[in-house]
Amino acid sequence: MGKVQSEPLVKPICGALFIDPMVLEQAWVALEEMLGPRQDTSEPVAFTYSTYYDAEMGPGIRRCYASFASPVDAGFLASAKHATNRIERTLAQPDGRRRVNLDIGYLGAGQVVLATTKGVSHRVAIGRGIYGELTYTFAEGEYRPLPWTYPDYRDEGTRSFFLQVRSDYMRQHQAWSSSPGARHFTRRRESA
Repeated sequence: MGKVQSEPLVKPICGALFIDPMVLEQAWVALEEMLGPRQDTSEPVAFTYSTYYDAEMGPGIRRCYASFASPVDAGFLASAKHATNRIERTLAQPDGRRRVNLDIGYLGAGQVVLATTKGVSHRVAIGRGIYGELTYTFAEGEYRPLPWTYPDYRDEGTRSFFLQVRSDYMRQHQAWSSSPGARHFTRRRESA
């Protein structure tokens, strides 16, 4: 029988689709209240990979990504997805149309995982009606997309951003792992 061990702490990440930079900033503030300060944020780029969100959000959608400095236990993901859904509703138009779409997830040494409410064959239930989707695996010095990885996450610029975030994570991981209060801190933060 294998011995159960604590999994390594992970780095929270979030992708955002938006049109109005002021709405995006409100979303970042709400996420920072939950996850602590952002560490890295990518430059916004035009979202040209799909028209799926155009009817809801309108033309001119942009995409950017952020990572957060504080480590968390990977078990935060289901609660975090519920929180990002609340943020999206709070910032929505009066008729309920979203003005920001938040893809919460985490980055670990070997993978990037995103949370979703849509269960399909390649997504694993993680609790409270939320599913985890393995978006990248890390091998031979690069993030490798999987057959179901969204087109914008396949983009070389996006993968480069997450590769830089991974470099930061690996530098920080040693300190996080050796800090006796790190796990306690993240659990207390999640329950707040």
